[in-house]
Amino acid sequence: MNDKKYVLTGETRMVHRNMVYRIKALRDFTCGDLKVAAGDLGGFVMAERNLGHYGTSWITGNAIVADTAYVSGNALVAGEARVLGHALVSDDARVGDEAVVAENAQITGHAVVAGKAQVFRAGRVYGDARVDGEATVAGDAHIRGAAHVTDGADVRGNAIVQGDAWVGGTAKVADQAQVTGNARVGGHAELRGFTYMDWSM
Repeated sequence: MNDKKYVLTGETRMVHRNMVYRIKALRDFTCGDLKVAAGDLGGFVMAERNLGHYGTSWITGNAIVADTAYVSGNALVAGEARVLGHALVSDDARVGDEAVVAENAQITGHAVVAGKAQVFRAGRVYGDARVDGEATVAGDAHIRGAAHVTDGADVRGNAIVQGDAWVGGTAKVADQAQVTGNARVGGHAELRGFTYMDWSM
């Protein structure tokens, strides 16, 4: 019995001097709200190591998953998004639009990375967190809970944004700083060192 979910087609592109191949579904399944039918074309992978055959994970549109990056579970990578390096997108996570997830970044749970956001180094986005706009998450930063990082915000180092916190504008959160509860950090604010901001209602 062939348990494969997809095959590589002959349609190719070059990404960073590496060839990627458009995929085609071999069976019907549902990935979140997306219904995939046998014969549907998906996005691009470098090799079958980039997208699991088990589960209902999928790559659609012109999205690209390459290098040793891996998409599994019920995760969806869509639009013009790119998942590169050793990055992981799993569980019910969504990466879309023109977002880039790279290096050792992990997007898991019900997290969403969209817009032109970038998550790289060992950045993690999980729970019900969302990163969008032109925001950047890098270093060992964690975005979790129902937190939202957007606009041109930059979260890096060992910073944590969690709870229902919101970070936007061109705010920078770095080092060991934490933004939690219902706190809102925007404008040109900078939180560094061991700063702790908690605005609990």
